[in-house]
Amino acid sequence: MTGIELIATERMRQVKQEGWTPEHDDEHDDESLALAAICYAAPIPIFRRKGGETYFEFLDPWPDSWDVEWDKRPFDSYNGEPREPTPAERIRMLVKAGALIAAEIDRLQRAALKTPNAQAQGAEGGLIAGGSPGATGSAAHVAERGQNDE
Repeated sequence: MTGIELIATERMRQVKQEGWTPEHDDEHDDESLALAAICYAAPIPIFRRKGGETYFEFLDPWPDSWDVEWDKRPFDSYNGEPREPTPAERIRMLVKAGALIAAEIDRLQRAALKTPNAQAQGAEGGLIAGGSPGATGSAAHVAERGQNDE
């Protein structure tokens, strides 16, 4: 499968097996889908800075609103520290990142449709085809279409 096919298949798995439906994703208006995506996309552990002028600390950007059990990045089972992923794990992490990015794009588009004048701005703002939730441009729908074509 190509990268885009892997991402679309992962997004469909997230919806069908995990229950991460568009309605569920709409609850993540704290940008946590994007934060989780960057955690998976980064080839090394990344951190965000927190603090003031006299001190600071580095925090893992994994979304605070998400349970740590959903963090599937590779960690050393002995000390719990991040470890370098295998090539297969790296591909899997990028696939998850892509699916989360697709979910965040879909969520932002649905949110934009709820604003005044959304229909008029839809074509200019890059909203999904037809400007309606669940339109044929969503990642899950693209994956489903691809599976039905086989």
